[in-house]
Amino acid sequence: MNRRINYDYIKIGFQGYFLLKASLIRKRHISSKTGRTLIVNTCLIGDFMGSLPALITHINGAKKRRIKVDLLVSPILETLASRIKGVNKVYVAKSLSSRDLEWNDKINDFGKYDEVIIIRISKESYKLLKTIDAEIVRSSFSIISKYFFHALKKCLLKKPCKQYREAVFEILNERVTNVKFAEIFNFNRTDYRKIRNLEEMNTNRKIVIIHTGSSWEMNMWENKKWVKLVKGINGIGNFQFIFVGGKDEEKDYKEISSKLNFRTYSLINKINICDLMLVLRISNYFIGVDSGPRNMAHIAELGSVVLLGPGPHMFMPLSKKDIVIDKSNNGGAYQRIFYKMNSFVKEIMVEEVYNSFEELCKK
Repeated sequence: MNRRINYDYIKIGFQGYFLLKASLIRKRHISSKTGRTLIVNTCLIGDFMGSLPALITHINGAKKRRIKVDLLVSPILETLASRIKGVNKVYVAKSLSSRDLEWNDKINDFGKYDEVIIIRISKESYKLLKTIDAEIVRSSFSIISKYFFHALKKCLLKKPCKQYREAVFEILNERVTNVKFAEIFNFNRTDYRKIRNLEEMNTNRKIVIIHTGSSWEMNMWENKKWVKLVKGINGIGNFQFIFVGGKDEEKDYKEISSKLNFRTYSLINKINICDLMLVLRISNYFIGVDSGPRNMAHIAELGSVVLLGPGPHMFMPLSKKDIVIDKSNNGGAYQRIFYKMNSFVKEIMVEEVYNSFEELCKK
């Protein structure tokens, strides 16, 4: 990777610019009610997971008022968003990060809406918004701006910040509430059977999902520590270790697995995000760094050990069974953007993660 600046995080800084521009979009008079709402949420995996509790709460309320809710999400999230209960249609547009995996050649035909609500936006989704006929356009500019400065302030003071999920409840004008996995997604027995029939998942052993990768080096743990950790855990139980992630994790997995004297498995770059959610749902444990899959593990209600990098930490797990290891003490905004030789996550010792996993197994 060897990047010195986290350009993805800098790109997120343009969020406010496009949210402000979106708030100035001229509303268009609709002659009659359409009974349709569009929610714009073109973001990356972690942010989308953080928005799900508020999103499903809003959709359920809309359903009672006989309002159909459509979603506009980034391409990588399309298959999973299509499985959210109560969602009518799913459209796609690249996020601000506009990564290679967000390739998109679809033509969207939105039609008319009574209301458009913007949670997260991008350059591409903003351009689409300008073409949509909508009576009301509600931008999250004010709430997201306040939340950004709140999180930055708390990070500088090294204090816990309000969670992103709470900000999304505010954007959607809903009361904060806890939502279970079964209330969010519409999966059936065939979906679960497909995942259980995967060679990697077809086992009587307890499945430990491992995710080592991140788009930013300051969130990554050394491969030699992963090797030592997996060896240690393998010695205390009958576990099946399955590594997940995208193509960026393939190189790390090859290095880690080559130094182990027992078999491990990989679903890296083999399954889509929808299948990954089901893999996490039917597994036993998760160990990973701060990235999208660990947020998915929380939604899947999978017992987890998470190795956090720099703050602010806006996506903390709700379950008391999950264990978080954080050496930043809620600080580290500098490392969120700039490379530093000795990152907070590298201060985490193998023994700490091993002991945390043993504790997780007892819960």
